[in-house]
Amino acid sequence: MLRTGVVILSTWSGLNLLLAVASLLAITAFQQNSPGLTFMIDEAEIDQLGPRWVTLINGLAALCNTFDAAFFILVLYVIWTSLVHKARWAFWGLAISGGFLQAFAFVSYSFFATGIVRENIVTLNLLGNLVSSGLLVVGLALSGYGIYGQR
Repeated sequence: MLRTGVVILSTWSGLNLLLAVASLLAITAFQQNSPGLTFMIDEAEIDQLGPRWVTLINGLAALCNTFDAAFFILVLYVIWTSLVHKARWAFWGLAISGGFLQAFAFVSYSFFATGIVRENIVTLNLLGNLVSSGLLVVGLALSGYGIYGQR
């Protein structure tokens, strides 16, 4: 059970890391607008924001995606160096930090459901959060069972 939980948590972390790095590269290396911005509003609305606001949004998106990437690299490290060896602190650290992150992902995306973004993006964000939360919960449940349930 523990090994399956570790693989599921690694998948959760790896997918989130991939999204963060892809967004970060789009903004910094390829000088594109934040993918989140371009998904939420169309090009005409981005032009109406003005260059200062777009730069601010892109800068904040780059900063947040840097934090996301660093967090998920650390998560992978904790999973494969400690959780896989049944370290209880690793389980609780991942449960608390991952749960906190997922809970506030739902809270932050609720701001986008105010009608300021395209309707399909709200649904897509909700679906992404549900899948991400599902991977986290199942991975933690299997890992927890592997650590605490088999004695």
